[in-house]
Amino acid sequence: MRNILGVDVGGTFVRMGTLKNGKVENPVKRSSAEIFSHPEGAAAGLAQALAEYAAGTQFDAVGVGIPGTVSRDGERVLNVPNIPGLNDTPLRDALTDALKAPVFVENDITMLTAGDSRRLDLDSGVVFGCYIGTGLGGSVLVDGKLLRGRSALCEPGHVPIYGLDRPCGCGKSGCAEAYVAGRALERLLAEKYPQGHISEIFDLMSEEDLTEYVDILAHLLATTMQLLDPDAVIMGGGVCAMSGFPREKLLERLGELCMKPVPASTLNLLYPVASDVSGIYGAAVFAEGSLI
Repeated sequence: MRNILGVDVGGTFVRMGTLKNGKVENPVKRSSAEIFSHPEGAAAGLAQALAEYAAGTQFDAVGVGIPGTVSRDGERVLNVPNIPGLNDTPLRDALTDALKAPVFVENDITMLTAGDSRRLDLDSGVVFGCYIGTGLGGSVLVDGKLLRGRSALCEPGHVPIYGLDRPCGCGKSGCAEAYVAGRALERLLAEKYPQGHISEIFDLMSEEDLTEYVDILAHLLATTMQLLDPDAVIMGGGVCAMSGFPREKLLERLGELCMKPVPASTLNLLYPVASDVSGIYGAAVFAEGSLI
């Protein structure tokens, strides 16, 4: 029986746990500020924290989800906006030395897609993970394996939507993320519904605002459907889990935008239930799959 260590690195917390018999055991949450303030650097701090967790246990593999960009070969962390101490670091080697086990470092959205695909029994075929939180991230798995481009990027949130020009945090304008992700919803709340709470934004929206939201997101997804013809689209992240998220309207509009009879008649949007250990589980599942 394999012991797999899953690690979910975030700007506020680092979560770690052991995958056994398909379940996460012994989950631990530690402060990111504490870990990444190590005198020898952020990579050394993470290596020490994981070594302390693993004390006395030999792991068969370690999966580490990073909220940023990782090199195509998984050796280096290139850019982590919320944890600059990890920028341009050979994290995989540092963790391998500390844990004496194969280490697989990837973007955290890829890890979430791997975990949700396992839980939703989507280990074969093409799966597109679309996760909408503060931003909008994604990944593509083919038969459980990550589809990697030349630079290992998968940034659906930064696909430009024709006719839109709102500035985006990436430096471009008109990106889908600038209209449908969490920051955009907070902006809408402040401008039009200041007496409400962000958790209620979809219930507060006027029909006009909701229609615009659905239309922009549907155009992004339609582009993906036409290019990839995926077996399933996983709609994850905090925004998709919010009260009133327009699932039916989105599916209807997406069907209108897609080519008929397919993929319009084969659309499969799935909404997984998230938990505090989803990132740990996904990282461990990705690592386990990478051993095969």
